[in-house]
Amino acid sequence: YISDDENQVRISARVIESAEGLYRNELLSNISETLQVEYKLDKNQFRLTGLAVLYNNMLQSLFDSQIGTIVIVFTIIFFMFLILFRSLYLSIIGIIPNLLAATVVLGTMGLFSIPLDIMTITVAAISVGMAVDNTIHYIHRFKKEFNSTGIYRESMKNSHRTIGRAMFYTSLTIILGFLVFATSNFNPSVYFGFFVSLAMVMALLGALTLLPQLILYFKPLGKENCCNSCDATNCFEQRSDDNESSFRTRLTNYYKDTSPLIGYYYAKGLLVSVDGLLGIEATQKNIMRILCL
Repeated sequence: YISDDENQVRISARVIESAEGLYRNELLSNISETLQVEYKLDKNQFRLTGLAVLYNNMLQSLFDSQIGTIVIVFTIIFFMFLILFRSLYLSIIGIIPNLLAATVVLGTMGLFSIPLDIMTITVAAISVGMAVDNTIHYIHRFKKEFNSTGIYRESMKNSHRTIGRAMFYTSLTIILGFLVFATSNFNPSVYFGFFVSLAMVMALLGALTLLPQLILYFKPLGKENCCNSCDATNCFEQRSDDNESSFRTRLTNYYKDTSPLIGYYYAKGLLVSVDGLLGIEATQKNIMRILCL
């Protein structure tokens, strides 16, 4: 279209949006560069418009804000962890499983060359928002168990038996719910459902495997205290420096005014005290008290 009155020329072109290898931003940049280099036009002499330009500007805005959004999300989550757990170490440890979920999703998209669009670009932030629940539930339960047992490994086992099952079934329900999108005929919806489900799987694995291992390794709740535990076996395992002779001496000194006859034996790597006067349960508590001296 040519307008003699306004001295303007309009050139229209159609772009196949579904064409493979279409890079909108690169295409528009090449057109702009061609008009300036080959046709000697200044930037104020031409303007690129149309739905393709508007859609490209929107996607570029989303791309530029993607990293900033993820940084803001994890920063807010980190400060929330600080308020909830009142521990810098626990907050740092709690962030790691959520980073794993977001990284796997974005990495999988890049590995299979899946383009970022309005649906897929929001997956990382949405999945982190849902996955952080598992981290909060597990750490809160682990702290309660540790206050009761005083032993990290025992606290982990108790946490898996209780909150671990609830986390598994809750996450499984969410995963199956989002996989319904995979039956859609609209590809962005298929990608959205698949990657949100993938993020939930990774978040669950991270919360039930990586998170407990990090807690066991770094011990952010402080030193173990076997005197809080009702399991003499774990208490003795913690004090592995005790040998049979030192244990017998300390046990004899403890009971010298209480019971003249004390029997003990060594079986399967565990020292067990037999006290006919106090009974088994009371004896175990006294053994733990002796070992923790």
